[in-house]
Amino acid sequence: MSLNSRILPKAILFFTLLPFVSPLPIYSDAQPVVFILSVILLFCFVYKTLDATDIYFIFFAFVSLIYVNTRVDFDVKSYLTPTIACVTFLAIKYSLKYFNFPLLFTLININFFGLMFHYFAPSQFISIFSWAIGRDIKITDTSGVRGASGFAAEPGFTGAVAVVCIAALSYFWHLAPLRDRRFALVMCLIMIIITKSGSGSLLFLLFCFGIFIERVDSRYLYIIPLLVLMYLLYLYFPISRGVSVIELLITNPSYLWKGDTSTGHRVMNIVIGFLSLSYFPFGNGVGSYDVVSEYIVNFFNLKQHIKGFYTNISAFSKLSVEFGFIFIVLI
Repeated sequence: MSLNSRILPKAILFFTLLPFVSPLPIYSDAQPVVFILSVILLFCFVYKTLDATDIYFIFFAFVSLIYVNTRVDFDVKSYLTPTIACVTFLAIKYSLKYFNFPLLFTLININFFGLMFHYFAPSQFISIFSWAIGRDIKITDTSGVRGASGFAAEPGFTGAVAVVCIAALSYFWHLAPLRDRRFALVMCLIMIIITKSGSGSLLFLLFCFGIFIERVDSRYLYIIPLLVLMYLLYLYFPISRGVSVIELLITNPSYLWKGDTSTGHRVMNIVIGFLSLSYFPFGNGVGSYDVVSEYIVNFFNLKQHIKGFYTNISAFSKLSVEFGFIFIVLI
């Protein structure tokens, strides 16, 4: 195994968990460094290890390049998204075997440093690091409802990354020193709380629920003190999106999509994606999302039932509308 075949995968994983940090800043959610490294890795190594799922993903990416709805306008970025996703997926799948605890621990420390710096000194953080982040940093004051975002455009992204790090940490739990893994876990929990993110809080609860259901065992009762710790820490941040979302989930869960716009737009997009499969099983081609989603929202009068908007597109909704079951097969 050559040195390059080990360095490239680790570099890809490094920038994957720092999705907005880039020496080549581009105003986009697509990480330019990860994509460039993925292309190199794909042509040098990955093509030798393709399986049936990988080949179908490549087929889907090819279809996305020719299955275009010519009756509507579309932007090039959306047109290339499935191809970029395919290349990145294949590279990350190949790279996972080189993922280890030291790399994860380093990434958690970097994200934690950025988040704490942003939280306590937002102006200084933005002036120093804004050049290396591929999107405008929207949080200039962390004392309100929204928390810090660190090396990301918005707090929700950092909250989600923290949950992904916890999931990866559970994989390495018995392969790392006890002190380091506990320290890493506490840092991740603090990151979720400091972001004050509803997305991060919900994803963390879903992760805990999934682990508990999948591995019902007394060894996993540590989840209960984790949840208690999260609750106690949240007492110090009573005004935050994370707290309000959790309270609504307990007291009035239907309000999350009937009255909360942020959660409602996510629900709206998921509903649009499922409904489109019934009416357009093979999709409508690249660029058709705006037209089809507006038709579905009006036809089913979704705005009367869900307080959200459908212009902030989710990947599931967009790909379901544009490709139908051609995309669903990948899931």
